[in-house]
Amino acid sequence: MPNLDYEHLMYQQGVIKRSWYLWYVSEWRSKTLAFGVIVLVLLGVWWGFPRTRTPENAVCYYLWRLRKTNGTQYDRYRAREKLSALLRAPEPAAVRALSERVTSLLRYEAPPPETAESLLSVLVEHRAVADKHGSSLGPGLAQSLRTSNPDIRSRIQKALVLLAADRKKVLPDDLKGWSPSKQDSLQELEDRIQQWSALWASP
Repeated sequence: MPNLDYEHLMYQQGVIKRSWYLWYVSEWRSKTLAFGVIVLVLLGVWWGFPRTRTPENAVCYYLWRLRKTNGTQYDRYRAREKLSALLRAPEPAAVRALSERVTSLLRYEAPPPETAESLLSVLVEHRAVADKHGSSLGPGLAQSLRTSNPDIRSRIQKALVLLAADRKKVLPDDLKGWSPSKQDSLQELEDRIQQWSALWASP
């Protein structure tokens, strides 16, 4: 028995409407849905792609490359070079994003010492650019002393001393000679942070 196209016969006999036949039998419904999905995807790419290439997102990406635990030395070198290029441009948004993101990473995520050293060196290397664009590193680094890792805290302290000398700040001897350790009490740590914050707030 030959296969009969019942829907087509019903359409020819006027049993079903043309719109119903086209929408369901000719699969215009699925074709329209597929077309709509394609349009939405293209619109999403058109809207989102330029926003992924902002200086802030570029900084986040290269910082991630710099922090990858399985990254090679060459990967980290390339990430540092890209960050340096962004800062030399210079992009004020990139400068602010870098200083804010690095100080946050040091404070809350406590990366491995080697990574922390790389992050700090990027900041210190471009301290003049940061100052020029109103992104002072001192206050942010002072707050990063709250990190739970005493080794990172010690590295931040050394960076702060270097920045203070660079800006001709007069450091109290006890603050300049402070060597953070895991024996530091919470009160002592807060006192040091307050000292640094007051120093950066002074003219």
